[in-house]
Amino acid sequence: MLLRILIVVIVFSCYSFHALAQAYEPGLLVRSNGDTLRGEIENSFW
Repeated sequence: MLLRILIVVIVFSCYSFHALAQAYEPGLLVRSNGDTLRGEIENSFW
């Protein structure tokens, strides 16, 4: 029984780490007054 619980916890942990992975790419935003903001943008493949 303990082995089964351990396996379930390990599988769930691996799955949750994969689900939390996010891809960020460098990007910039140019405002209407000419200011440029640089940073990272989340790329969800939209």
